[in-house]
Amino acid sequence: MFFKKKKITKLNKLYFCYQVGNYMNGSIAYTLDVPKLKLTYKPDKKSEEESIEYTIDSSDITEIENKLNELNVIKWDKFHKSNKKVLDGNCWALSITYKKEKMVYAHGYEKYPRNYKEVKVFLDEIFSKYIK
Repeated sequence: MFFKKKKITKLNKLYFCYQVGNYMNGSIAYTLDVPKLKLTYKPDKKSEEESIEYTIDSSDITEIENKLNELNVIKWDKFHKSNKKVLDGNCWALSITYKKEKMVYAHGYEKYPRNYKEVKVFLDEIFSKYIK
């Protein structure tokens, strides 16, 4: 019996944030609104009103969707783990909406899915093209 591998298709929204302990500039949040081709970037110690918006190229949306599938991020859904022994550690959250109502949601505190670093580096790199 063969099962079709689940994929993220028709990406609608993506939210990814992380915080590195108590470091200056240690908190980053990206929100991608695909229908509007809008990337919102919220740097550390800034309010929501101070977030910066950018128009993102549709080819980058395709690249993001392909990379999320290549790294099998859909399997992150329901990853909710933390290390309660660490008081000033790193935390992160990821929320993806696709096909209008389907969702992947995961978060952690000093605990990460197997390929977290690859996803973080990829998203930082692709979004850094827009953030000046």
